Amino acid sequence: QCVLCELYPKSFYGYMQHLREHHESTLSKERICLICSCGHRVDSDHSYRKHDKKCNGRAFTLHKLTASTPQCVLCEAHPKTPYGYTSHLRVRHATTLLVSGVYLMCSCGFRICSENSHKKHDNELCNGDDFTLHKLGEN
Repeated sequence: QCVLCELYPKSFYGYMQHLREHHESTLSKERICLICSCGHRVDSDHSYRKHDKKCNGRAFTLHKLTASTPQCVLCEAHPKTPYGYTSHLRVRHATTLLVSGVYLMCSCGFRICSENSHKKHDNELCNGDDFTLHKLGEN
């Protein structure tokens, strides 16, 4: 069922189209994602198309994201992923986590200290959207 109305879309793609056309919204704006029966998390048109080719249309379950993401140390933004956070610092503020005196800790325990360290993080085992911000020197 749509999180904004009573409609029951018949497909994942139909749900995303419904959000765009009837509510002028997206999955990320509504802080929702769909979890495939294989466990893969889909939160955009792109991630759906990429996954659909691999999984061939398995069933999806709607998941409301409740965890809030940390606010940027330099502005009001709340990037949704560790990579988004590090990219935001680089693009918007021309800085890095380490220069800002902080690091990110994923809920799985992986410590992210740079934009490239997320590549070492196995996103297949962890959805990566639950992370916290810490000052350098904190455990």
